[in-house]
Amino acid sequence: MNFFIIFYGFLLFFICFSMHIVIWRLYHPKRQILTLYALFLIFPILLHFLIYIFDVFFTIQNATIRNVLLLNIGELLELYLLHYALSLAYIFTYPAAQGACPSFLILLIIKSSMPRGITKDAIHSYYLDKKLFIARVHDLMDENLVVDNNGWLEMTSKGYLLLKIFVSLRKMFSLPIGKG
Repeated sequence: MNFFIIFYGFLLFFICFSMHIVIWRLYHPKRQILTLYALFLIFPILLHFLIYIFDVFFTIQNATIRNVLLLNIGELLELYLLHYALSLAYIFTYPAAQGACPSFLILLIIKSSMPRGITKDAIHSYYLDKKLFIARVHDLMDENLVVDNNGWLEMTSKGYLLLKIFVSLRKMFSLPIGKG
């Protein structure tokens, strides 16, 4: 696989991803996963089909542009393999990133109570399912996203970074912060 195919595969994924962001900002489809499949898996095929149809009717004269736009079957397979690997990984993780994640919500609660933090007992009031809550707190502590400082939960720099990434993603898709 040459550099051009890798570049083109990532570029194609980036184009689809950008279209995804624009569509979600303008209109939130009800069948989100189906829309993602159409956008990431069907659109690239249609795009290349249109390029080939354009070439048939208008014959692209510039050799450089022609080589960039018109790939042979082997190059197309390599391109689609890379693009579909990236796309499917994104589509499979999308529901988790856009849903309400208990660990993410705990980080938001702790951040809102900084610089002091919040006690474990105080944070219990946010959750009805105590077992789920306790398991998530321990997960956050095991991953060093939160530390227990004499009974007070405080966020680590790693926790801030993770929270910032998820808040940025939710903002990018115009999703409410802290809600599913």
